[in-house]
Amino acid sequence: MRTKNAPAPLKAGPDDGLGEREFTAYASVFGNKDSYGDVVMPGAFAKDLARWSEKGYPIPLLFGHNMSDPDYNIGEIMSAEEDEGLKVHARLDLQARRPPRCTASSRAGASTRRRSPTT
Repeated sequence: MRTKNAPAPLKAGPDDGLGEREFTAYASVFGNKDSYGDVVMPGAFAKDLARWSEKGYPIPLLFGHNMSDPDYNIGEIMSAEEDEGLKVHARLDLQARRPPRCTASSRAGASTRRRSPTT
């Protein structure tokens, strides 16, 4: 499979009307084929978002989908909604080990690109 980099919108921090360490971005976009060949469709996150809301706990913000290593829990999802995909408003926890690196990468432009499979 070939991949390509494409611009992805990212709003971050006070310059974009958000708090320090906060950002909004799409965690997933509907209708695109991912690296496993899956296509995420509207409504895919509705049940999980409702379950998290019922629990009253914040959704963990994970770096690289890694749930097995606590160092990869880099903050919390403050809110999430479906529109063109799963749009999240999140806050980095700078007490965790990875967020300073993530912040530096986003300032360098690494987080403004996403990899998409091509045919």
